[in-house]
Amino acid sequence: MVGFAIVLTGFAMFCILLFGFVMFLNSWNRWHEYDGQPFHRSDFVVKNVYYQKQSKSRSFYASGTVEGQREWISLQPYLHRMPRSQAEAETSVPTGTSIQIYFFPNMKGRARVQVYEDTPPAESAHQMAMKTLNTSLLWLAITGAALFVLTRIRGWCVGEGSMGIQSRGAAVGG
Repeated sequence: MVGFAIVLTGFAMFCILLFGFVMFLNSWNRWHEYDGQPFHRSDFVVKNVYYQKQSKSRSFYASGTVEGQREWISLQPYLHRMPRSQAEAETSVPTGTSIQIYFFPNMKGRARVQVYEDTPPAESAHQMAMKTLNTSLLWLAITGAALFVLTRIRGWCVGEGSMGIQSRGAAVGG
């Protein structure tokens, strides 16, 4: 039973390392993508809403204008609940909807337009990277301590069991 707990704890450590590293790296890359880039608040006016359902995921985005320029935006941060169809997407964000955004004029693609939140994208990505790092390290320490305790318990159990067998063998043979 202790051996199974050791394997399970080792697997948990592996998962924490893997997923913690991926989450940290995503936030780190986003932080450095937006860090130092000039931006200002503006409004995105929706012209068309698009819904794409792929095999395992759904995309929800819109085309529209920002300061007279045609731009694209991911609507997932704007609506916390993903629509299930094109009709529901159009109902959720009708044509002419004005969305407050951060506009990054020096960037390209969808990265130029980010839905407005209380903290700018660079700062929120930095906060998320540090939170992920701290949380992952804490859970690694906890699972590492649990793994250490479990291996000590297993060592004591195996050590006592083998000592008992050796002493019985000596008593029978001697």
